[in-house]
Amino acid sequence: MSKDSPSWPALGAEPRSWTPTAGFGIRADRNPGSQTYRAAIVPAIAKLTPQVSSETMSAAEDAALSLSRLDAELGVKQPNVYPQLRALEEAGILTSKNEHQLGPFWRSDEILSAIDRFAERAGRRSLD
Repeated sequence: MSKDSPSWPALGAEPRSWTPTAGFGIRADRNPGSQTYRAAIVPAIAKLTPQVSSETMSAAEDAALSLSRLDAELGVKQPNVYPQLRALEEAGILTSKNEHQLGPFWRSDEILSAIDRFAERAGRRSLD
């Protein structure tokens, strides 16, 4: 994250109760009462776009170029997945976005939204 951009939402945690089932592991037999644990609170990120500093982008581009040169020197052939990704995009299953001069990124808004809905049903608390 750059200093000028809002920060990426952090994971949180909250205490939860758990009552072990008898015979379900050695600890459950030794401590049959209710116990607590810390559960992760996952922030909703489906509609967010991370802000990456220019230094990080430069380092990522350098690493990608180095890997490409290494692949070329070793004769490694990269399978071309782009036709399949384009077909999924044309079918409305994926969305692509061209960012940071690194080429397209694909995502499924439906799946990301389903994950956010699951987190809400699972009792995720808001971090705001």
